[in-house]
Amino acid sequence: METASDYYISWSVYLVAVLVAQLLLWRVLRIIKTQDIKFLVSILFFALLITPVPLETGQSYWVPAFMAAIMEGLNHGFEAAQPRLWPIFMTMLIFVCLSVAWRLYRLRRQSSQ
Repeated sequence: METASDYYISWSVYLVAVLVAQLLLWRVLRIIKTQDIKFLVSILFFALLITPVPLETGQSYWVPAFMAAIMEGLNHGFEAAQPRLWPIFMTMLIFVCLSVAWRLYRLRRQSSQ
């Protein structure tokens, strides 16, 4: 039986792996000259990796949504995976909107100085 501490240890290890993946992506994206494109790809990748969904309805355990979508898709087809994909898309949309708002704020602040 899995204990709560195992659950938190698993998430901690996963989040460290996400950090390492982000650092590797940052190194790979050095070939792209445009900072905005680099940032956009980076936040979309981050949203893909960190968005959680409940393991099963009514349970208190959460798993990364893209992993749940892959498993649901392989076992039961694309229709079963779709509910796991919506949180990812919504997180991506929120991150993109926040990044655009931040960019506009910075541009307005620079122009007023």
